[in-house]
Amino acid sequence: MKAQSSVIMILFVIMIFAGLALFLLSLARTVGQEDYMNMYTHNLILSLLRADTGEKGECKYVSNTITCAAYGGVCDPPSSFDCDDFANQMVNEYMNIMSEMKPTYEWYIGVYDDRDFEIMSFGNPTLPNMKTKKWSASEVIYQSTGLSQNIYTINLILAKKSE
Repeated sequence: MKAQSSVIMILFVIMIFAGLALFLLSLARTVGQEDYMNMYTHNLILSLLRADTGEKGECKYVSNTITCAAYGGVCDPPSSFDCDDFANQMVNEYMNIMSEMKPTYEWYIGVYDDRDFEIMSFGNPTLPNMKTKKWSASEVIYQSTGLSQNIYTINLILAKKSE
Protein backbone atom coordinates (compact mmCIF):
# COMPACT_ATOMS: atom_id res chain seq x y z
CA MET A 1 0.00 0.00 0.00
CA LYS A 2 2.84 2.37 0.89
CA ALA A 3 4.62 1.70 -2.43
CA GLN A 4 1.41 2.32 -4.35
CA SER A 5 0.87 5.76 -2.77
CA SER A 6 4.51 6.69 -3.48
CA VAL A 7 4.09 5.81 -7.16
CA ILE A 8 0.86 7.81 -7.33
CA MET A 9 2.57 10.79 -5.67
CA ILE A 10 5.51 10.63 -8.13
CA LEU A 11 3.11 10.49 -11.10
CA PHE A 12 1.16 13.42 -9.67
CA VAL A 13 4.35 15.52 -9.34
CA ILE A 14 5.42 14.59 -12.89
CA MET A 15 2.00 15.66 -14.23
CA ILE A 16 2.27 19.00 -12.41
CA PHE A 17 5.73 19.67 -13.87
CA ALA A 18 4.60 18.61 -17.36
CA GLY A 19 1.58 20.93 -17.12
CA LEU A 20 3.76 23.80 -15.93
CA ALA A 21 6.24 23.19 -18.78
CA LEU A 22 3.42 23.18 -21.36
CA PHE A 23 1.99 26.38 -19.91
CA LEU A 24 5.36 28.17 -20.03
CA LEU A 25 6.05 26.97 -23.57
CA SER A 26 2.67 28.29 -24.70
CA LEU A 27 3.63 31.76 -23.42
CA ALA A 28 6.99 31.80 -25.19
CA ARG A 29 7.16 33.11 -28.74
CA THR A 30 10.04 33.96 -30.96
CA VAL A 31 10.70 37.52 -32.02
CA GLY A 32 10.64 37.98 -35.79
CA GLN A 33 12.92 40.26 -37.77
CA GLU A 34 10.26 42.99 -37.97
CA ASP A 35 9.64 43.02 -34.21
CA TYR A 36 13.38 42.94 -33.55
CA MET A 37 14.08 45.93 -35.81
CA ASN A 38 11.23 47.93 -34.25
CA MET A 39 12.60 47.28 -30.76
CA TYR A 40 16.15 47.98 -31.94
CA THR A 41 15.17 51.33 -33.50
CA HIS A 42 13.25 52.47 -30.41
CA ASN A 43 16.06 51.44 -28.06
CA LEU A 44 18.64 53.07 -30.31
CA ILE A 45 16.97 56.49 -30.17
CA LEU A 46 16.55 56.22 -26.40
CA SER A 47 20.20 55.27 -25.97
CA LEU A 48 21.30 58.09 -28.24
CA LEU A 49 19.32 60.75 -26.39
CA ARG A 50 20.46 59.51 -22.98
CA ALA A 51 24.13 59.18 -23.93
CA ASP A 52 26.47 61.24 -21.73
CA THR A 53 28.68 63.63 -23.70
CA GLY A 54 31.24 64.11 -20.96
CA GLU A 55 30.32 67.79 -20.61
CA LYS A 56 28.40 69.51 -17.82
CA GLY A 57 25.19 71.55 -17.65
CA GLU A 58 23.68 72.59 -20.96
CA CYS A 59 25.42 69.82 -22.95
CA LYS A 60 25.55 66.92 -20.47
CA TYR A 61 23.46 64.52 -22.57
CA VAL A 62 22.98 64.27 -26.32
CA SER A 63 19.31 65.27 -25.86
CA ASN A 64 20.43 68.47 -24.05
CA THR A 65 22.91 69.20 -26.82
CA ILE A 66 20.24 68.78 -29.52
CA THR A 67 17.78 71.09 -27.75
CA CYS A 68 20.57 73.60 -27.11
CA ALA A 69 21.40 73.52 -30.83
CA ALA A 70 17.73 73.94 -31.72
CA TYR A 71 17.63 77.39 -30.14
CA GLY A 72 21.22 78.34 -31.05
CA GLY A 73 22.83 78.14 -27.62
CA VAL A 74 26.35 77.54 -26.38
CA CYS A 75 27.50 74.79 -24.00
CA ASP A 76 28.41 75.84 -20.47
CA PRO A 77 31.99 76.90 -19.64
CA PRO A 78 34.77 75.85 -19.55
CA SER A 79 34.30 74.23 -22.99
CA SER A 80 31.77 76.76 -24.42
CA PHE A 81 31.21 74.77 -27.62
CA ASP A 82 28.70 75.93 -30.17
CA CYS A 83 25.78 73.53 -29.48
CA ASP A 84 25.04 73.03 -33.18
CA ASP A 85 28.57 71.79 -33.96
CA PHE A 86 28.74 69.76 -30.75
CA ALA A 87 25.34 68.10 -31.40
CA ASN A 88 26.43 67.21 -34.92
CA GLN A 89 29.68 65.74 -33.62
CA MET A 90 28.05 63.73 -30.81
CA VAL A 91 25.17 62.34 -32.90
CA ASN A 92 27.52 61.31 -35.71
CA GLU A 93 29.97 59.77 -33.23
CA TYR A 94 27.25 57.74 -31.53
CA MET A 95 25.56 56.63 -34.75
CA ASN A 96 28.91 55.66 -36.28
CA ILE A 97 29.33 53.21 -33.40
CA MET A 98 25.93 51.78 -34.36
CA SER A 99 27.01 51.64 -38.01
CA GLU A 100 30.02 49.54 -37.05
CA MET A 101 27.71 47.06 -35.31
CA LYS A 102 25.15 47.06 -38.16
CA PRO A 103 27.15 48.03 -41.27
CA THR A 104 24.32 47.18 -43.68
CA TYR A 105 22.04 49.89 -42.29
CA GLU A 106 21.91 53.63 -42.85
CA TRP A 107 20.21 56.22 -40.68
CA TYR A 108 18.59 59.64 -40.61
CA ILE A 109 17.57 61.77 -37.63
CA GLY A 110 15.22 64.72 -37.96
CA VAL A 111 14.52 67.25 -35.19
CA TYR A 112 11.09 68.90 -35.40
CA ASP A 113 9.52 71.73 -33.42
CA ASP A 114 5.95 71.74 -32.06
CA ARG A 115 4.62 72.91 -35.47
CA ASP A 116 6.22 69.84 -37.12
CA PHE A 117 8.80 72.01 -38.88
CA GLU A 118 12.19 70.37 -39.30
CA ILE A 119 14.80 72.42 -37.42
CA MET A 120 17.86 70.25 -38.06
CA SER A 121 18.84 66.85 -39.34
CA PHE A 122 21.67 64.34 -39.14
CA GLY A 123 22.68 61.41 -41.32
CA ASN A 124 21.48 60.57 -44.83
CA PRO A 125 18.97 63.30 -45.86
CA THR A 126 17.65 61.24 -48.81
CA LEU A 127 16.58 58.35 -46.58
CA PRO A 128 13.04 59.61 -45.73
CA ASN A 129 12.11 59.73 -49.44
CA MET A 130 13.68 56.42 -50.43
CA LYS A 131 11.39 53.55 -51.45
CA THR A 132 12.94 50.94 -49.19
CA LYS A 133 11.93 49.09 -46.04
CA LYS A 134 12.39 51.49 -43.12
CA TRP A 135 11.93 51.44 -39.38
CA SER A 136 11.33 54.61 -37.42
CA ALA A 137 11.05 55.71 -33.83
CA SER A 138 10.27 59.09 -32.26
CA GLU A 139 10.90 60.67 -28.90
CA VAL A 140 9.64 63.97 -27.54
CA ILE A 141 11.96 66.26 -25.58
CA TYR A 142 10.72 69.13 -23.43
CA GLN A 143 12.95 72.10 -22.74
CA SER A 144 12.45 75.22 -20.66
CA THR A 145 14.36 78.37 -21.58
CA GLY A 146 13.52 81.32 -19.41
CA LEU A 147 9.76 81.77 -19.63
CA SER A 148 9.15 79.57 -22.67
CA GLN A 149 8.56 75.84 -22.90
CA ASN A 150 9.85 74.22 -26.10
CA ILE A 151 8.82 70.83 -27.39
CA TYR A 152 10.98 68.94 -29.89
CA THR A 153 10.30 65.63 -31.61
CA ILE A 154 13.34 63.58 -32.53
CA ASN A 155 12.64 61.06 -35.31
CA LEU A 156 15.09 58.26 -36.15
CA ILE A 157 14.78 56.33 -39.42
CA LEU A 158 16.79 53.16 -40.07
CA ALA A 159 16.90 51.35 -43.42
CA LYS A 160 18.94 48.66 -45.09
CA LYS A 161 21.52 50.15 -47.42
CA SER A 162 20.54 49.87 -51.05
CA GLU A 163 22.99 47.88 -53.09
